[in-house]
Formats: sequence, C-alpha cells, structure tokens
Amino acid sequence: MRGKCMIRAVVLIVSLIFASGLYAKELKVDMEVNASFQVNTPTDSQVTSTPSRVRFFIDTSTLDLNLYFTARIIAAGGKYYFGSTGTLVPVNDVSVDQSLYVEDGKSNVILDESFFTLILSGRSRLFVGLMDPFTFDRKSGFTYSRAVKDENTGFVSPHFLKLLAYSGLDQMKYISIPAVFIVHNFSPVFSLRWGITAGLTKTHIFVRNSFPLEIELDLFRKYSRFVINFGMADADSSLVHKMSPSIGIIWDQRIYRSLLLFAQASKVFKDIKTWNTPINSFQDYFLVAKEFGDFDEHFNCGLALGSDKVYAGAGISYLKSFYKARPEKNIEFFMRFRLKEDLYLTPDNQVILNPNGVTRKNYNLMYLGALRLTYFY
Repeated sequence: MRGKCMIRAVVLIVSLIFASGLYAKELKVDMEVNASFQVNTPTDSQVTSTPSRVRFFIDTSTLDLNLYFTARIIAAGGKYYFGSTGTLVPVNDVSVDQSLYVEDGKSNVILDESFFTLILSGRSRLFVGLMDPFTFDRKSGFTYSRAVKDENTGFVSPHFLKLLAYSGLDQMKYISIPAVFIVHNFSPVFSLRWGITAGLTKTHIFVRNSFPLEIELDLFRKYSRFVINFGMADADSSLVHKMSPSIGIIWDQRIYRSLLLFAQASKVFKDIKTWNTPINSFQDYFLVAKEFGDFDEHFNCGLALGSDKVYAGAGISYLKSFYKARPEKNIEFFMRFRLKEDLYLTPDNQVILNPNGVTRKNYNLMYLGALRLTYFY
C-alpha cells in the first residue's frame, strides 16, 4: 500500500511538472535506472537483493529562468540484514536509506529525492528540496572523491565512501535530507559549496540542522584535487544549545590517467557553546556531535587503476568511535569487469580488524566477500 501511494505521489509530481512545461520555452526529460544484485558472505550479512534506484530529471526553461526538477525512487526487496555483522558501520550497500527496513519476502518503495535546481548564472546554482547531499549536483555533491564516487561498481564500504567523522552533514541518520545548497564556480579550478540542512522537520524545522561549507581546488590540469570541508551542526533536541564543529579533507592525485591515489580524513571536535548554552551543560563535551554520528576520527587511503573494461581498487581505513576503546580497521579490494556496455560484474573483498571495537581472540577479525552484478539503463 505504501509503495502504491508513493508511486501515485511521484506520478502527480511529474504531471505537475509536465503541465508547467506547456508554458515553458523548452522541456527536456532525462532518466537514469540502476538495478543491482548482491550476495555477501558470511551468512549473517547475506543480501539477496540490494536496492534498485530510478532517478529522473525534468528540465524546463520558463521565461529567462533555467529550472530543473529531480526525483529519485528507491525500491528494495528480498532478504536484507542491515549491519548485522557487528561492525561499526554497515558493510552492505551504503545507498540504502536506514528508514527503508525490508522484511523477508516483502518489498518497499520510497521517494528518496525531490528537489529543484535553479541556474542563477553561468557559475552559480541553487538547490532546494529533499536531496542526497552526496549526489545532488548530477554526478557529484559534498565530500565527493573521484576514486570512490560510485558505490555500485567500486568501493562498497562506507569506510571509503563517506567522511564518517564529519558532522557538517546529517549523513548518518538519513540518506536524503531537506536542504538548501548553493554551488558557485569562481574559476575552472576553484569552486565553493555551502548550505543548510533541516532534519526532523515533522517536529520543528530548526530542531536539527547542519551547516556544510566545502572549498574545492583542481590543480595541474585537474590531475590533482584538494577539498576541505568545514562543518557545523546544531541539535536543539539535546537541550544544551551547543554547536558541533568538524573538519574533513579529501585529496586525490591522478598519475598517467589510469592510476589514481587518494586519501581522506575527518575529525569531530568538542562542542562549543552558544549565547544561550546553560552553564551546567558540559558533562559530555560531544553531546551534539553524537546526535549526528558515532565517530570522532576517520582516515583512509588507497589507489584505483585500470580502464573502462577492467578496473580495480584497494584501500585501508581507520575509524574511531565515541563508544569504543579500540578503533575499527577496514581493508577492501575490488575488481570491476565491464561485461557489456551497461552491465558490470564486481567481486569485492573486505577484511575488518577489531570489528565493533572487539579485541578478543578469535573475534577480532572478519572477512566479508561480495559479488555485485549491476545494470544501468
């Protein structure tokens, strides 16, 4: 029933956009379809059907405005055990919305994204609505890395796909969030992203907010890329009226076109007080930070190389949690084979050291193998 209602809502939205297109100078429709299948081992992390995604773009030019509408639907079904292996972060497809729980043999469909893009000028774009902060700008977004950008046919562990110790985005609680983002390109090598997110909007629009700021530099004909993120998060639900600051850094270096080196790091700092912070509210210096994520330090590095037909990547990650004495370490290696123009086969292997901070003998090492078959249309 929920899936049918969601489909009807999407049809209604599309109909309204098409109706507005009758008065537009130009109307364009573009669609991306992704369907993937994945099987993991050991059995306590088995996934027989990872989510499939349909994303469509409707571009209209009304008067002198360039207006774009984007929506994405996520569907999931089959057997699905989210994060049941006892690791600090889920080991399966990171694109799964954590609110999309699936029972055995049942399916679920949600409207994951629905937002508008307004072209302000040749260098500036405004994004408003419900969106994924990592992919809202067509192929990129905040904390975007060229080496680990595609979780469908590349790295699958969030150890590499996200800055996990960065509270500038509400990335641990939701996949898509209500937000307003601005992207401005000062030059071909220098761009800036800024915005505000609003979580828990059913309760109050300013109960949970984050304020990301990202500066991107592309140097040496875009062979070297450096990104720095400054994040600030506020959660009035903690009743302490403090802010959580964090920082994230992304670097990747292309060598001879086929080889790409990368490194990413992020860290959450102690909460800082605001003008109305109660004097007796410092029993926990990371109280606000913990509402946005479980981690205070994160670092990873690795390499990716190959061609369009055969591609491979390897990396190592270090992740420290607020709640665990020992950090979790993740080593991942994958190979991607292009079977046909839009069909990919991706074997993936992960070795997790001290999963969930466990140090006991015989429990401090885990192997996870996955095989993904992905089709794009």
